Parts: sequence; structure tokens; C-alpha cells
Amino acid sequence: SNYNVAFGFSEVLGKDFAPVKKRLALVEQRLKQVPAYYAGAIAQISEPSPLHVRLAINQNKGALKVLAEDLPATLKASGLPAPDKARIQALNAKAQQAIQAYIQRLEAMQAEQAASGKGRSFRLGQPLYDAKFRYDIQATVDAKTLHERALAQKAALHERMSGIADQ
Repeated sequence: SNYNVAFGFSEVLGKDFAPVKKRLALVEQRLKQVPAYYAGAIAQISEPSPLHVRLAINQNKGALKVLAEDLPATLKASGLPAPDKARIQALNAKAQQAIQAYIQRLEAMQAEQAASGKGRSFRLGQPLYDAKFRYDIQATVDAKTLHERALAQKAALHERMSGIADQ
């Protein structure tokens, strides 16, 4: 679910922040990168959880819709010269092929996981959570200590509130 180009294309196509010709020039630049993006995505995926595989498949089917429906409609109404449209359409076809190949690879992973009954849990577990916490929070204490401090502070605040309420 980390690898999906739909949002960027939807934003550029759907928002009127610049003339359509300029937005389509941005789309063209993005389209050139899509095959490499998905090749990199395939290379990066290692032991995904079945839940995330399913999510990625569904999300990228949505990305295909953006490129198969929204982009052609914008192109048609754009008033771009025919050679420019043809160039963008060719890049769009390559981008859609890259997404389809990615979806097929994910579906193969899904089938392998279903056949073998394997696939890691989407839950991190304590050791991975602790490592993630160190990167995300960058606190001087571990998650357990921080949680204990928060509970102690909460108890102190409740005690103080109770005292104020009793006045």
C-alpha cells in the first residue's frame, strides 16, 4: 500500500492550480517515471502481510482507473496538438502496463501466501515496535517507560481535578 501513483496524478489532473496544458506537462513528466517507480517497488517488497498485499492490489486498481479514465478525458478536452496528445498517450500506456505488472506480481504473492498459508502478520510485535518507536518519537526513554510516565501523570491530574471538584 506504500506504492501508488494515483494521488499525485489525481491532484495534478483534478485541481485547477495552473492551465490544463501546464498540468499535462507535469503529468507527462510524472508518467515517464512510473515504470521505474513500480520496478523499484517490486524490488523493495519483502515478506508483506496478506492484508497489505490485498490493500495494495485494490489501491493500484484505482490508480489504473485514474490513468485509464481521468487522464484520457483531460487530454481530450485539453486542446493540445495531436503530437503532444500522442506522446502523452504513449507514456500513459507504458505507465498502465507498469501498474498492471505490479498488480500481477502482487496477485502472485497473494496466491503464494494463500497456497502456503504463510505471510507475516501486519502487527509489528514488540521488538519491531520498539525500533520504530526509537525512529518515530526520538525520546530519551523507551515506549514502556514513556507510557508509564504518562499513566502516572494522568493519575496525578485526575487526583488534582478531584481535589478542585471537591472545593
